[in-house]
Amino acid sequence: MNLYVVVAKHRSGHHAVLNWICAQHGNIRHINDVHLSDDKTQFKTPQKEAGLTVYGSGRDTLINLEGFKLGLWRKDAWEDTPAVKSYDRIYPVLVVRRFRNWLASTVVTIESKKPETRALHGYLDKRILCYRDHINAAVTKRSPFSNLLVILYDKWVKSAEYRESLCKPLDIPFTDDGLQSVPKFGSGSSFNAREYDSKAQEMNVLNRWKQVASNTTFKLYRDKYKDLDMLSEYYFSSHGVGTIVPVSKRD
Repeated sequence: MNLYVVVAKHRSGHHAVLNWICAQHGNIRHINDVHLSDDKTQFKTPQKEAGLTVYGSGRDTLINLEGFKLGLWRKDAWEDTPAVKSYDRIYPVLVVRRFRNWLASTVVTIESKKPETRALHGYLDKRILCYRDHINAAVTKRSPFSNLLVILYDKWVKSAEYRESLCKPLDIPFTDDGLQSVPKFGSGSSFNAREYDSKAQEMNVLNRWKQVASNTTFKLYRDKYKDLDMLSEYYFSSHGVGTIVPVSKRD
């Protein structure tokens, strides 16, 4: 049995990616938003309706760790727990999204559920700390995993060739099954909920930031974390997403 471990920050598009992985795999169970049981023998989820999805007979397992700093995998010795050691092989995956698009979706989600004052006094800063951890791991290629596969969400949406290239390290066939689905996990899209289910590629996910460019919270935090925005733009542009950002302009 194999274990797929998908690490991502909330609103990174990872639910779409992991659904795509599972649909192509065809014989896997997905446990959403996982934490370990007290005795560390089982994966637990606080989710109810969206906690477990089984594809085929569910031979292998995919878990997603949301808002999970990569260093915790080693610090909390996940790999030595009975829950993880029961698997023959681990496929670790990190899903990252362009900072400005991630920030746009995050701000829209927070402002629809939380008072704006909370977003402006630390709540969003904590989420950004985790995003920084993930983008730094992607850029530096340093993580607790020797075989970490980084998936660039924005490129995954854009390029069938890129999606096909991801299937070999995941040991799954390339069929693009699941690409058009908007999973129920995480309430779907921040902007459109599940309105585009079965036609997900029609969503304008690559330009979310333009839709909230005048939003006060978005402008404040994009400016506050300008270094992170520039690092993200440099990293994604160097992988064929967005406009090329010269290194000199990051300084």
